[in-house]
Amino acid sequence: MSIKLLLATILLAISSSAISIFAAAVRPESPSHMLGKSLVSISEVSLQRFRYLDLADGKHKKTLHRYLVVKVYIYNASKKSLVHYKTWREGALIGRPAFIKDSLGNVYKLRPFDFGIKIKGQSKNAVDIYPNHEPQDVLVFERPVGAAKTLTLSLSGHNVGAKQMKTFKFKKPAIGHPIKFKL
Repeated sequence: MSIKLLLATILLAISSSAISIFAAAVRPESPSHMLGKSLVSISEVSLQRFRYLDLADGKHKKTLHRYLVVKVYIYNASKKSLVHYKTWREGALIGRPAFIKDSLGNVYKLRPFDFGIKIKGQSKNAVDIYPNHEPQDVLVFERPVGAAKTLTLSLSGHNVGAKQMKTFKFKKPAIGHPIKFKL
């Protein structure tokens, strides 16, 4: 191996490591809150068209429009008891919806997408979460207006057996540039 090739390989390895360290360093902390016995954390927010499985014909398809996609983790912090999680998507159908409000006062509804499609990462409608376990769910909302700068997600504690509602504030992502949070 020539000296030039060896140096180029070393520089590439160093720069790749530096980029990944820098990316990890600038990743913001996850907006997280305790809801009853559960720690609810946002792992990623994006404005995107997404792929889904159409259960009617078994084919993978892509949405026609962009939506605000929020990935959440629900951690059971209890040492002794199960947490019965009913997805916030279900809340859109039974009157306990999750919703997002932007910095301009606009409110965006949760899109249930439950009937006939499966989105990768979405939780079943109801699951029991064992102590120290942390399933993911994917919540899909209407796309915010372009002028909005920040978004506030409101989640009902009812879905994890708590009474309070919590809010999670974050910047609006740019199309094609998801915001990933450190968990």
